[in-house]
Amino acid sequence: KKEQAALREKMQAEERLDAAIAELRKLTKGNKEGASFSRTTSNLNLPLVGGTVRKYKGNMAEIVGKAGAAVRSIYEGKVVDVRRNRISGKYDVFVAHGEYITSYANLDAVSVEKGQKVAKNGTLGEVGASVNLNTMETEYKMVFGIYSPNPKEEMRASDCFRKK
Repeated sequence: KKEQAALREKMQAEERLDAAIAELRKLTKGNKEGASFSRTTSNLNLPLVGGTVRKYKGNMAEIVGKAGAAVRSIYEGKVVDVRRNRISGKYDVFVAHGEYITSYANLDAVSVEKGQKVAKNGTLGEVGASVNLNTMETEYKMVFGIYSPNPKEEMRASDCFRKK
């Protein structure tokens, strides 16, 4: 029952994230910060310092690391929103790179605010703890997402980090 409840919560969180991204796309119109970012941008650092990718799922990547590890922006841009999750108490940070958006979810602390410009690899906050549903152990992970200005255009998170 615990696992089912956690899975339901995760699915609901993904639905809320999709709705939030739709709203954030409105805020990116005409954004010039990080405007050189495109769907072909690659060879970027992972957003979690010392992290490793556990899995990719389309435009999302689940990245695990160590307690207290810094979360950083993959590219220069502008923070378009910082939200606190009502259920988990963790933070989500959304950065616009031109009209593209990246999301950084499950942060324990944030070091940026809405409207702030961030540099490529600039610190956004600190990774949060969560429970691994397979092992029920505490782990430190974040969920990264990337969104095109065109909602019909799929972007793959794995393409951003692919080395050419």
